[in-house]
Amino acid sequence: MSGDDAQQHIYKTHGLLLNPIMCGVCGWQFYTLGIYNAHQWMQYGERPHAFRCHAQYL
Repeated sequence: MSGDDAQQHIYKTHGLLLNPIMCGVCGWQFYTLGIYNAHQWMQYGERPHAFRCHAQYL
């Protein structure tokens, strides 16, 4: 199981990421992928996307 697969398992099973994701612009840390995606959209002006298929939404 790769690191990404392990993070996905933890997120699906437990709802939180084991290691927080840090924003490269402001340094804030996020423990859920959804909140990080929404924050990234605000920081970079990019729509959130699915990590596996890269489909954009919203």
